[in-house]
Amino acid sequence: MNMHIEHCRTELNTHLDKCKQELDEYTAKCNIADKSLSEMQMYREQCEKDLNAHTDKCKQELDEHTEKCTHAIDEHVSKTVDSTYEQSCKGIS
Repeated sequence: MNMHIEHCRTELNTHLDKCKQELDEYTAKCNIADKSLSEMQMYREQCEKDLNAHTDKCKQELDEHTEKCTHAIDEHVSKTVDSTYEQSCKGIS
């Protein structure tokens, strides 16, 4: 009976050692996953900042371009109106 108890203890210790090893491996994998998740989150946040900065720059460039085009159209319309007015006045005098 003593031998049977010793055998059970040996099997139990072997099983506990195996469980501890598996737990250590699992913990290591979880730590790697946590680190990877943190890195991905930091990368995502940086991408959002870069995207927002690029969007702001594009909006500013579009506003500037729109202003230039509007100014050019206004000048063209003004010259056209002036020219048409001058031409119509020539026939009156």
